[in-house]
Amino acid sequence: LGFALSVLITRVYGPGGKGVLDLTAATAGLFSLVLGCSANTGATHISAQQRGLSEKLLLPLLGLGAFAGILTWSALRLGTAEAEHLGLLPAVDAGFWARYIALAVMVSVWSGVLRGSVVGLEGLVFINRTEAVTRLLYVLALLALILGARVETRILRPGHFAVASLVIAAVFVAVYFWRLLPRLLAGPAPWSALFAFSLPVHATNVLHFLNHRADVFFLSAVRGTDEVGIYTLAVSFSQLILLVSSAFAQPLLPQVSAGTDPAAIALTAARICRLYLALSTVAAVLLALAVPPLLPLVFGRAFGGSTLPLLILLPGVVAFGLVNILISYFAGSGRGSLNF
Repeated sequence: LGFALSVLITRVYGPGGKGVLDLTAATAGLFSLVLGCSANTGATHISAQQRGLSEKLLLPLLGLGAFAGILTWSALRLGTAEAEHLGLLPAVDAGFWARYIALAVMVSVWSGVLRGSVVGLEGLVFINRTEAVTRLLYVLALLALILGARVETRILRPGHFAVASLVIAAVFVAVYFWRLLPRLLAGPAPWSALFAFSLPVHATNVLHFLNHRADVFFLSAVRGTDEVGIYTLAVSFSQLILLVSSAFAQPLLPQVSAGTDPAAIALTAARICRLYLALSTVAAVLLALAVPPLLPLVFGRAFGGSTLPLLILLPGVVAFGLVNILISYFAGSGRGSLNF
């Protein structure tokens, strides 16, 4: 569904509009990760161990999201020129995008904490179904709007799409909170356990994100958002492989956190790694063969330059996906420093 949405974006907005949306999403992701202190991962670990989450822990974590949003807006508004120079903000409508990014950071931290807590309570299937149905309706509505009404790019601007995505994210926050509500605990907040788990993982996550997204900021600063749009289309194709990785990594963390037999958990993680490598290698070969001739036909000639970056990225993405799985294993088994 995410890939289908990417196709619609490229057809409506072209390289420039897609570049702006991808750049602002990357900037929001950077701020939400750094300021969110990886509380989502800690919430998954704590809720898996305690079979619930303390109210005294949840409320401050939600407050952290509000603080992260305010701090993001202040940083981007006070340093707008610097943010544009560093490639964090698009040169056009920087004020609007600064406000959007700040709200996106706040909602992202809230969603991460609540979603992580539900995942820790073995609610990943519920989350996936909810997100799949909601996003399917969203994609169909956008497709109907584009095809049925023949909306032109000058009417359906990237900012409108960004606001709609923010509304969808807020809906997820409400659904996650409703799901978590019956499992809130009245006991003390295990702050020491949360920090002991989250802080070592946080250093790893920040470096992991920069390794994963620094290219977008660099390209934005050096070549502008049009080139970002062409490059990130190649990234979107390569990240189809990461979907396989995430499908294994997300349920592995709560399983490792709640496990009592280290040897059995290690064998499970090893089997998952082998299965992922087999599937991702096949997927990479198929993408390398199928995408070059199809890409200009589906996305237009303006995106023909995406082919070479895709072929270069594929081997690294296969390895990167394996790291995602191993991070869940080492973090859940109390060895987060190895990830760093």
